[in-house]
Amino acid sequence: MARESKEDRATRQAQQEWQLVDVLRRAGNLVEPERPVCSERKWRVDYLILTGRRGNSPIALEIQGIGFGHHSFGAIMKTYEKNNAIAAQGWRLVQVTRAQVASGEALEALARCGVRVEAPCPHSSGQTTEGNCAKCGGTVEP
Repeated sequence: MARESKEDRATRQAQQEWQLVDVLRRAGNLVEPERPVCSERKWRVDYLILTGRRGNSPIALEIQGIGFGHHSFGAIMKTYEKNNAIAAQGWRLVQVTRAQVASGEALEALARCGVRVEAPCPHSSGQTTEGNCAKCGGTVEP
């Protein structure tokens, strides 16, 4: 099997990210990409999610890539500083990896934080109730 090129990987990851944002938006959340954290620094969060639910603080979603400068002590300290600035805004922080975005674990983590999540059902469970998917209620083709 051929190794994935950097360009192909970037395209695949962008598509997976777009699918995540699409699911969140279809579920009724406001999703703002590249939201600035504070005016004094150029920090941005990958996505700020506003659920619209009373009492829920906005959620800052950071999708971490492995090997992009987050491995040195200085880089880790800068990440902590940014995370503290996020907390100072009153936002909750959810950090996930690209693998978690691809697997659906990122949606599960967001759902545990009160984000409305509407994952598409592929009808792969095989469980049906009177010809409908037991998970989503959609029609299952024989």
